[in-house]
Amino acid sequence: MSLRDALLTSRFVPAAIFELYRLGRYPKRVGPLYVDLWRTRRKAAFLRQMTAPASNGKTVFIPSLSTRLMQIKAEAMLAIALKRRGWHPVVFLASRKDPIPRRYFEVFGITDFVYYDDFPLSAEDKATTQAEADRIAGGTVTTQTVKNLRFGKAWLGPQIISTISRETYQGAPDITNPAVLARVVEMLPEMIERCLIAERVMEAVKPDLILTNEPNYAFYGPIIDIAIANNVEVIHFTMPWRDDAFNFKRLVPSTRRFHPSSVAQNSFERVRQLDWTPAMDQTVDEVFQVRSYGGHRMMSINQNGVRPFAREEICRELNLDPAKKIAVVFSHILWDANLFYGDDLFENMGEWLVETVKAAAANPAVNWVIKLHPANIFKLQRDDCVTKEINDLQLIRDHVGDLPPHVFILAPDSPISSLSFYQGADYIITVRGTVSAEAPCFGVPLLTAGTGRADHLGFTVDSESREEYLDRLAHIQDIPRLSDEQVRLARQHAYAAFCCRPWVLRSFRVDLRSLTDASDVLGWNMHLVAKSEDEIDRFGDLPAFAEWVENPDQIDYLNLDVAR
Repeated sequence: MSLRDALLTSRFVPAAIFELYRLGRYPKRVGPLYVDLWRTRRKAAFLRQMTAPASNGKTVFIPSLSTRLMQIKAEAMLAIALKRRGWHPVVFLASRKDPIPRRYFEVFGITDFVYYDDFPLSAEDKATTQAEADRIAGGTVTTQTVKNLRFGKAWLGPQIISTISRETYQGAPDITNPAVLARVVEMLPEMIERCLIAERVMEAVKPDLILTNEPNYAFYGPIIDIAIANNVEVIHFTMPWRDDAFNFKRLVPSTRRFHPSSVAQNSFERVRQLDWTPAMDQTVDEVFQVRSYGGHRMMSINQNGVRPFAREEICRELNLDPAKKIAVVFSHILWDANLFYGDDLFENMGEWLVETVKAAAANPAVNWVIKLHPANIFKLQRDDCVTKEINDLQLIRDHVGDLPPHVFILAPDSPISSLSFYQGADYIITVRGTVSAEAPCFGVPLLTAGTGRADHLGFTVDSESREEYLDRLAHIQDIPRLSDEQVRLARQHAYAAFCCRPWVLRSFRVDLRSLTDASDVLGWNMHLVAKSEDEIDRFGDLPAFAEWVENPDQIDYLNLDVAR
């Protein structure tokens, strides 16, 4: 055991000693946090002095098990919004030995905490979890049996598979592989223990609402599953395509597996009932320009250095046959979070990509472009894995082999913008990527291989089985372009997703100075802008969020006055 681990786990070593150790050991990493903490404390003094309103008797619970600075500040920001309306915030932290997360919450006036360490398991508990893990591991273990694993009220399967995919950067982890199976067996007892702890935390806190930036993966998934099963509402917040906004989605049993960027049916209906104006149509076009050509740093991750290409330029650049139609496959990050959302026609993202490329190779009637996701570069850089081969290329090489000349692999750093393909391609294929909310706005038929983002709303080509999907790929050249009514639906949906859903910040400011350098602890940060409660009220962002939270019929936060 390392000295750090010994200090962190020993109950006899005060947190202050560990804090001094870490500051001395990692001054460039920890020192900037204390400087930022000091500056934040000065700016947030008025929040600590805020007179709390009369309690509404409700508790908002914030599982803050990460040390990411921006996430902590965002959680504190949203807790402030609810505290000002009488909610009682309680924060769930990972360890008493790391004081920085607690100190950040405290500078914002959030003072009630519980800790993972407060809910130790007894020897009997551990024996129970090990016995259950042994029982599961002793059965027939396949991808499907692991994917369907449950313990009590928690669905463990996606949490386990996604965690392994994330650790190995593999879109199709082979559960029968001895090393992968060993990792599954290793994870099972800990996952089951977390389910027991989550049950006890929920019983101790009795929350009315949970705020979370991450409702999935091995650490958070059990807490959120158990909360929803106990009829505790969960608000999932994420950063959308804008640097100055968040998206909010209310998770209940019927929406637990909704993609955070999707538009709920009742939200879409509210937008469709608006009088569609030229200003709204223009706003959609402006959003596509900003999203495609670097208007926000968040989008620059996926559109870094791109430029417009006309169809003729695309054909020349990629050596495509200009006499044939163009079908573009927008690949996902195969090992990222998409497993959690919706239903898939294929076992996993890796199998989808392999079978899609095989179908492309078998259909020379069109040009096929396999567009590798540009975020592969950003995410591998962030994780310091720049020398690692992109999993898409490995899967295609191992399972498809050499590709015929009518199939072209487009590298993640290609200068061709996604918007150029919407304007120049004839067909686009995805499982549930953002492209499903974009390409149909230009009349392009968009074929899906799963649910979860913009499917089954009247403007996508959705298949109900893998056989139907693969048959469509075999005859893709016969699919007609979208009708005017389908394009109108798509554009209304895009307006809802990209224009109405973002909750724009006023009281705080996001600071993204370093998107890929994981060693820069202040690279993803937020700063308090408001100088008083009156200014918060004048800005209106925090009050608008709190008002939405208290309207349980609204699944998505929507601002319907963006362009009217």
